Parts: sequence; structure tokens; C-alpha cells
Amino acid sequence: MLEFKWHVPGQPPQELVLRLHSRSGWIGRKHLLLAGRTIYRRGWFEGIESRFLDPHSGRRLELFLRRDDRSGHWRPVHSIEGVEIPEVNGTPPPPVVDPPRPLAIAIGFTYLAMLMALVTLSPIFSILNAVNLRHDDRRAVLTVVDPQAAPETLRIVPVELPVAVQGQPYRARLEAAGGRPPYIWSSERRGWPRGVGLDSASGELKFTSTDARDLSGTVTVSDAAGAQASAAFAIVVDPPTPPGESQPAIQTRSLPPAALGQAYSCVLEVRGGRPAPHDRPEAGRSGKVGEDRPEAGRTGQARVRYDWSLLGKRRLPQGLSLNPATGEIAGAPQTAGSFPLSIRVADRSYVAARDVEPWIIPAVVTAICLVGLLDMRRWAVGAYGVLILAQGALLAAGLLPISSAGWAIEVALCGLGAAYIGRMR
Repeated sequence: MLEFKWHVPGQPPQELVLRLHSRSGWIGRKHLLLAGRTIYRRGWFEGIESRFLDPHSGRRLELFLRRDDRSGHWRPVHSIEGVEIPEVNGTPPPPVVDPPRPLAIAIGFTYLAMLMALVTLSPIFSILNAVNLRHDDRRAVLTVVDPQAAPETLRIVPVELPVAVQGQPYRARLEAAGGRPPYIWSSERRGWPRGVGLDSASGELKFTSTDARDLSGTVTVSDAAGAQASAAFAIVVDPPTPPGESQPAIQTRSLPPAALGQAYSCVLEVRGGRPAPHDRPEAGRSGKVGEDRPEAGRTGQARVRYDWSLLGKRRLPQGLSLNPATGEIAGAPQTAGSFPLSIRVADRSYVAARDVEPWIIPAVVTAICLVGLLDMRRWAVGAYGVLILAQGALLAAGLLPISSAGWAIEVALCGLGAAYIGRMR
């Protein structure tokens, strides 16, 4: 406890006492007494400033903090009617100095980084998954036909287009039915990539793909009567050499058409990929299409589990849904038309939490110990150093996931804190 005293002149003379329940600094409980009578009791984070009247003389007494420009210490000052009264027989004022600029900047940036990481934790997980997950994408078109449509109505026949191979010329002919021939074909510029040509008379698609990415777009056909019909198509483009077994690969080339208002089910096929790190081998299991399973045709292997999703703003028609675990598209469509889709499958060989967990212990220890440094606590540097040494031992032994980069940052902050404590002595 710190104690400060002043003699208040007058008849009779009185003693003003300020008691601060703290070992260092001005954070602690405060108790102010005049001639043994309590003036106030204040909490840990309340100031000492006060103005009151002497009950005997009626004079205005004042107590406040003032900083010594030479030592940098804050000390209590007592005045009567604006005249300062010297302190007598009190405890030396607690040493309070500003932290070194490098420490203040480092602590500020550390807390800012922690706050940003906490706020953006979900996007961080999404970015890590997007970069590290093994996945395969497929463009497909789901056509929903109306069984009640008149057969003479102009329409584009939903056909399965042949698979293209990267670097090889490709040709495929589209078909139309109904209406009044001859037909005139056209394509939307925003859909098909540059280099894809459509013959306006025959409806033949021609291109040579330069990379192994699926293509999709919309075509329109018009007849002699001026009627028009549009439909979306997707073309699978395979690389010259198939991917290895470690990479998931969607085997479904196209989606069968659905009938408006009728039950529909299609299970997407996939092979390859790697199991999740925590999955154990299971003997005697064989896989079925669309299920979590061992790699095709193998037993005694850990299960390869997949996550299915739709990319971008393209969605299934109302009434249909994609099961993210099994890859089954099921339901009863309520809207007719052609719906282009971007489908992604990813295995679970990467777990983003494993890259985040090593930073948790350094972040928690740093957050707690930096509070002690800012609160002018000498024990904070000692406790911080002990915890850093303990983390270093655990890191060397491989007993806990601790980031070596996070540990190095802790060492630097602890060194700056030691410099801070050195200035307080």
C-alpha cells in the first residue's frame, strides 16, 4: 500500500491522508481521509482528483495529480484555496513512465493484428481451404423439359455433347425440333469463351481448347416464322493425360434431363482424392458411387470423403437440391428450362484448423502478458519469459502445435518489455 500525507494548517491543525492500495502505478483502490474522517473511497480505475470544503474553516481543498517533467513521475498535489501544500512523511510516489516508443508501437500492432484475425477468421478459413484443398470442377447443364409442351413448338433438343480434349480440334452439331425450318443459330457473346464458333446454318460448334477447363454457354435458334428458343450447353474438356489418383476427378460427364414436376435423382460420380488426416484405414470396405468410400477398388484404405458444392451464382431450379455429402441431385423441379451449373467436389485431405491452431497458444499468452506490461507490472516480463521458455520446450519436443513464427514474435515482444522494465528501475 502507498500512503501520502499533508498537514493542513488551521485551528485545530489537521492531517490529510491518501492511501493507495497498489504496489506500483495508480491502478488500485483509493481512500482519502481528513483528520481520520473518510472523504471518499474509490475503485481500481477511478482517479484521485477531488474538491471539498474544510468543515472547520470552510476553505476549499483540492487534490489532483501532476507530472514531474524531470523524472516523468506522476505525484499527488494538495492545495488550499489555490496554494500548494508540501507533502510530509509520505511514501515516495509510484514510478510511472511512458513505455518506450518501439514497445508501444509493437503492442499496438500486435493487438490490431489479433483483432483483425479474430474478425476475419471465417474468411481466413475459406481462403486456406480454397488454396490447399484438392478439388475438381465440372460445368454441367440440367435441362428441365415440360411434358405438356406442344410438339410443334420450336425447341432445342437436349443432347449430350461429346467430350473435348485439350489441344485437339472439336466439332459437335446441335439439333432443333418443331417450328418452321430453316433454322438460324446464334450464340451469346458473354457465355462462350473467345474462339468458340457456331455455324448459323448447321448449328455446328467448332473450337480448339487451349486449356483443360470445361466450357459452357447459351445458344439461340430461330425459325422462318420468327419464333425463338434458347438453351444452355456444357462441354467437358479433358487434359491429354488423366490426373493421378491423389486428385479428385468428377466422372459424371453430363446430367440427364428432368421432367417438370416429376421426381428426379442423379448421383454424381467421383474417383481419386486423399482421406482426411484423422481418418483411419478400414478393412473390407468397398465404395459405391457418390458415397464416402475408399479409393476405387481398394480395401484396407482410409475412407476418402468428399464435399460437394455449387460455385458462383448459378443454382439448381426450384425444387431440386444438391446433397453436399453424397453428391446426389434430387427433388421435383418446379421450373422448366436449361440451368447451367458449376459443380465442385473436394476431398478432406486438408484441415484449415491445423494451420490456425499453432497460433492460438502464442496469441493467448501474448494477449494476457501484454496487459501486464501496459499496467506497469514487473512480474509480467518474468511470467512472459517463463511461458515462452515452456512453449519453446513443448515446440522442441513436438508435444503441442505451436507456431515457430509466433514463438519468435513472443521473444521479440518480451525483449521490448524487458527494456521497458529496465527504464522503470
